[in-house]
Amino acid sequence: MNKLRLGFLASHNGTDMRGIVKACEDGQLEAIPVVVISNNPLSPALEFARTRKIPCFCINSKNAGTSEMRDLKIRDILLSYNVDLIILSGYMRKIEEKTLEAFPEKILNVHPSLLPKYAGLYGDSVHKAVLDAHEKISGLTIHTIDKEYDKGTILLQSEVKVFSTDTIVSLKERIQKEEIKSFISLLKNYKTIKKT
Repeated sequence: MNKLRLGFLASHNGTDMRGIVKACEDGQLEAIPVVVISNNPLSPALEFARTRKIPCFCINSKNAGTSEMRDLKIRDILLSYNVDLIILSGYMRKIEEKTLEAFPEKILNVHPSLLPKYAGLYGDSVHKAVLDAHEKISGLTIHTIDKEYDKGTILLQSEVKVFSTDTIVSLKERIQKEEIKSFISLLKNYKTIKKT
């Protein structure tokens, strides 16, 4: 069976991307990281990709123009690398129409809460809202991307206990560790995806 070909979009550190790439390298996951795209030329995710000799690109308004032009460029790069699944790893830009059309139900994102709770929030604002609400349980949701934020098909959810001593940083760290484990588990079940 052919290995999954994974593409990644990351704006900053690409924490989940790093964990997934390492799982591929260690043989935990039968997949191949084939391309990394960032909107940030100084993104540590791009530097990580270079050290792993994964082809990588910076696509932003300075080098690719309008949102429509950026969308086409991103789509064309992903298609050129025969990507089976695209993983958003802290990508801070909206996925536009042409890329969505080219990869229906094959663009995955993780939201650091148990959707539909705290939909529409992102990053540290999610963890702050969880702590402010004195939640006992938080977690993560891996879902597909569509035209509405946090409204795609839910593929996997994993709970993470919230402690009374938690800060935004401590809760975020535990959830990120669980994100990587959850992504690896999910991707192991995606081996049978057919290319479109």
